[in-house]
Amino acid sequence: MPEEFEKLIKNQVYVCVSCIKGIKTDINYSLLTANITVPPEYFVEKKIEMKREKTKPVESKGWFVGYDTLYSKYSENQQIRTYIDFNYFFSNKVLFTDFLHYYSDEENRLIRSNTTLRIDDIENIRKIEIGDIYSQNSIWNYYLRVGGIRVGTDYNLRPDIITYPLPDFAGKVAAPSSVDIFVNNAKVFSQDLKPGPFEIRDIPVVTPEGNVKVIIKDVLGREKVIEIPYFTSKNLLKEGLSEYSVTTGFLRKNYLKKDFDYSKFVTSGSYRKGITNRLTVGFDSYLQGMDGLNAGVTINYLLNRFGLFSPTLSLSRSQNGTGFQYGLEYSKNFTFLRVRLAGIKSSDKFFQPNSVFGSPKDYYNALIGLNLSKFGFINFSYIKRTYFDSPESTNINLSYTKNLFNRINISMAYNIYKSNITNRSFRGSISIPLGNKYSSSLTFQKNKDQKKYTFNFSKQYDPAEKLFYRGRFDRTDSYNNLYGEVGLNTEYTSLYSQISYITGNGNSLDYRLGAQGSLIYIDGNFFLRKAVQNSFGIVKIEPPVENAEVIANNKPVGKTDKNGTLFLPSLYPYYPNEIKINPASLDMKTYIDKNILSFIPYKDHGYIIKFRSKKINSVRLKILFPEGEFPEPGTSLYVDGKKVGVIGYKGKAFIENISEGEHTVTIDYGYSKCDFKINIGKEVLNKVVPFIGEYLCDLKDNRIIAKKEEKHTVQKIYIERTKPEKIEDILKKKTTTKKHTAKKEISKQKRLPKTENEVEISVKDYSLDSFDTFEEFLEFRESLRP
Repeated sequence: MPEEFEKLIKNQVYVCVSCIKGIKTDINYSLLTANITVPPEYFVEKKIEMKREKTKPVESKGWFVGYDTLYSKYSENQQIRTYIDFNYFFSNKVLFTDFLHYYSDEENRLIRSNTTLRIDDIENIRKIEIGDIYSQNSIWNYYLRVGGIRVGTDYNLRPDIITYPLPDFAGKVAAPSSVDIFVNNAKVFSQDLKPGPFEIRDIPVVTPEGNVKVIIKDVLGREKVIEIPYFTSKNLLKEGLSEYSVTTGFLRKNYLKKDFDYSKFVTSGSYRKGITNRLTVGFDSYLQGMDGLNAGVTINYLLNRFGLFSPTLSLSRSQNGTGFQYGLEYSKNFTFLRVRLAGIKSSDKFFQPNSVFGSPKDYYNALIGLNLSKFGFINFSYIKRTYFDSPESTNINLSYTKNLFNRINISMAYNIYKSNITNRSFRGSISIPLGNKYSSSLTFQKNKDQKKYTFNFSKQYDPAEKLFYRGRFDRTDSYNNLYGEVGLNTEYTSLYSQISYITGNGNSLDYRLGAQGSLIYIDGNFFLRKAVQNSFGIVKIEPPVENAEVIANNKPVGKTDKNGTLFLPSLYPYYPNEIKINPASLDMKTYIDKNILSFIPYKDHGYIIKFRSKKINSVRLKILFPEGEFPEPGTSLYVDGKKVGVIGYKGKAFIENISEGEHTVTIDYGYSKCDFKINIGKEVLNKVVPFIGEYLCDLKDNRIIAKKEEKHTVQKIYIERTKPEKIEDILKKKTTTKKHTAKKEISKQKRLPKTENEVEISVKDYSLDSFDTFEEFLEFRESLRP
């Protein structure tokens, strides 16, 4: 606040609000009130950034060996192929190597595929790979296998960071308000606002184009609706955000033929930076020994409603001289139309990096997608490639898809492929789901050589289910093929078999048998389990609880075995994973201390997910006074000096978490107390919430009489009011114990004449295990309420 607006009066600082520009005052002398209106810009601006929570993965240590072996028998030969991969994970690192073994009548060889050490540097959003690396470049369309090292940015390590620009919204409110944001009519954000300016950043969107609707409503009910269009692209980087990648090593030759065959030294690098939210610039380079050097620049520029333009320009220097390459890509999404056009042109002397897919020279591509709403989708694509070392090729495809009744899918496609020869083909199919687990399809294909009809039937694969299968029947002009596949998931491995019977020019029967799984060592224990698909976890309940249902990321994945374990073959790396034990699957006496665990795994790491269980032993009893009255509901109940609850309606009581042995039960009903002993035997704890009998409290000498009658019997007991001290003379407790029933019998006494000073008490006996289900137990607990 400027000092000229302040004044010191009697050692107190006052502000002249009427002197400040824009502030209005209205003084009501009769009510001695002042209304002061302050413009929103005088308030501190509130910035709301819609970011995901920053998280860090959990480190672990161990190793696992995965295997996938397949035996194939054809009409004239047979072979065995085995794939083995070894993974040693520790800290934030993974050492990986894999092998292929071929065995047949003609050969028997073992080939090393890849060996790589990967380091995930989460703090610096950086991934380091040492060993065999698969490298690619989108500008020059090369795909290389290199033995060396690669260091680069990997935003997959931090899913909380959104790399492409997202829409923002700024405004101001004069009164307390609420703001709701809708993207394409879907609500994505809601929050209360204080008076003043505000700014909401990084509004989450899914599509590259659409509309953001902002609804602001103040405390007086006044509503303001603002609708603005947005444009973005995942090819862009946010302003100030950058990424890089550097690869250096030796080109690998004769992959899957020789273990160690490396040749020329190569180095490649790339760097991209978001200059603004609409402009991203990138630089690429490639050096291949003394053969040649490439350097290029790429620009991604968003012209809002006019689409994304991406021009490229590259220069090269080699033994053949200087060459160049230029290209342009354009993409735009309209309401019902999607367009992508791209073209790359190279000079004859342009040095093209070696690629496992050949050396492309020129490339032209056009993709047009038309959304006909309820009438389906039409897609057209045109691709033409020319190569330095092979004939050019052209591929034209036109397809149509339509969904009927939200279940049946119809698709048709016409394709023309031109190279040394021209081939035209047509394909049409209809897919019909049969319930939630089964599906079927009928397909027709035709080319210049033959027609083919195919019928498919399959059961959807679910890792939680043991059995999966599918079948196919092919009919052509020259042969028929009947194919079937059956798989079995067990706790320790996955087995599958495939059989094919072909009739036509010559009948043949082919089949394949396979098994896949993994051997895991973690936390000092070995586990033989199904194949690891990514990061994995082993749920372990201690002490063991069998048949406890496990829910992973809101999906049931199975039940624990007799050792209290369950294998989770696939977790989401770098994302929060929630593992839960369903309490409804536990018996009434079992309790999981913390039944939900959430953590973030590294990729290709394994984890022991531990849960602690304990048995809660509980008993039921009934308490009443010698006069036949029940303690008032809500009376405090103590066991061994510790409060365990209150007495319910009609003297019913419930004691939870009680141990074996003798215990002192104390009843505090306000004006006095009484206590008595209860003996809990081992046979009682083996039962589910047993009823241990009825107990009487004597106010005079605190003596208690416990009794339990035989099942389904009612006995009348007469107690003389004037002689409470004679209760022990009237009742004699006798206890007998059997395997499943403990009985407390009352010795027969001579019936005394009933007088007006006597009270008749009717006592009904219960079986020791009256409750077998959880619902019955809840009903009993509810009956304790007054």
